[in-house]
Amino acid sequence: PDQTGAFFGVYALSGVATAWLAPGLVSLVTRLTHSQQWGFASIVVLLGVGLAGLAFVRGGRADVRATGGNA
Repeated sequence: PDQTGAFFGVYALSGVATAWLAPGLVSLVTRLTHSQQWGFASIVVLLGVGLAGLAFVRGGRADVRATGGNA
């Protein structure tokens, strides 16, 4: 709750970054390998980075008192 603005900023930045990073990566790998299949397969790398990033996210149950029971 105290860092809501900061978290929204990181979320917005990640959306902007992937908007140019994924097409750029596909283009680069396609040019280097001369294969569209390898170019699109490079997206698996981005998915792996995202999955690895999720390992550092702490999850938990919503505080029922703070939401008024509508979690």
